[in-house]
Amino acid sequence: MAGRGFSMREWIDQAEKSENFDSYKLYIIELHNDNERFIKVGRTFNTVEKRFSADGSLPYCYDVLKIVEDTPYRIFNLETKLKRKFKQHRYKPLKSFSGLNECFTLEIKEFIQDIK
Repeated sequence: MAGRGFSMREWIDQAEKSENFDSYKLYIIELHNDNERFIKVGRTFNTVEKRFSADGSLPYCYDVLKIVEDTPYRIFNLETKLKRKFKQHRYKPLKSFSGLNECFTLEIKEFIQDIK
C-alpha cells in the first residue's frame, strides 16, 4: 500500500502493520507507453517495485528518477510540498491507475535533481 489519501498517522499505522515494510520513501518515476510520457510523485513504505507490482494495476512502464528515504514525517511532508509546488504542471494520464492524481508533465523533470 502506498499513500492513497491516508492521513500521516494512518499511513504510519499501515506501515507498522505491513509485512512488506521496507523504508519510508518518496519516489519520483517517469511513466511511459507508446502514447504518453509523464512524471509521478508518490510515497511508499514498500520498495517501488512492490508498490507497482502488488496488484499489477499500473498500465505503464516506468523508470525510477529519484528515491528519497527518511522519516515518515519528512517523507509525508515532502510529498505534500512537491505536489503543491508542481500544481500548475499537473497531468491527467489517459489510463486509470491508483495514484493518477499525483502525475505531472515532463517540465518538472529539471527540478528533480535538487530534491533531497
